[in-house]
Amino acid sequence: MAATTSYIIFLSPPLSTPEQIQDIARLPQRPEIRAINEEESDADEQDEYGEQPAASTSCCVVDRSTKDAIVEWARSSGVVLKPIIPIIQTESADTTVAHQDSYPVPYFLYGRLDSYALLRSILGLAQPPTLQRASVSDYETKTWDGKDALIPSATGRSVEGRVYMTISYDEVEKLADYEGFAFEVSKCHITYANGEVCEGNVFRYRGDRLGLEDLHEQI
Repeated sequence: MAATTSYIIFLSPPLSTPEQIQDIARLPQRPEIRAINEEESDADEQDEYGEQPAASTSCCVVDRSTKDAIVEWARSSGVVLKPIIPIIQTESADTTVAHQDSYPVPYFLYGRLDSYALLRSILGLAQPPTLQRASVSDYETKTWDGKDALIPSATGRSVEGRVYMTISYDEVEKLADYEGFAFEVSKCHITYANGEVCEGNVFRYRGDRLGLEDLHEQI
């Protein structure tokens, strides 16, 4: 199931209206107001600031660039906002899922992410990560904007890489930040080097294939 990251911005002083969000982020349209309850926002979970939102309040759901603009405005203005909650919106349902039910979750990494040093830097790990060699079938890799792009293969190809066991939604969000808007989280079947197969997740390319170039790392 594919998913994209959005953010809940709670409306309360000093950020009380969607017009303020539109002005700060220079949006072409005003974001819609929605009511959100404790269950939907996962209020029992602390956010990145170590705080908790109100059980029921008004909010706007925005994308990452808008969230970044709001955070920068708050920092430069010296104001304190209610917690900003990251969420995952699935394509197959209208509901919003704040995080995966349980961890660890295996993520298949390929291309640049198949690197101990880079992964450690992205996740801010104190020690080198544990990675296991693996592959995914019925996929191939192309190049998009200088980085590897995983797409479904009609010829039964497979892609080699490594598996990292994510231990929290925070780690998944950091990986999503690195991959960027052109990639989405999808389910996949991972085959380890010893032949064991398990279900996991992978970031695959979701953009226009006309912009893709061939990559030599296909097998």
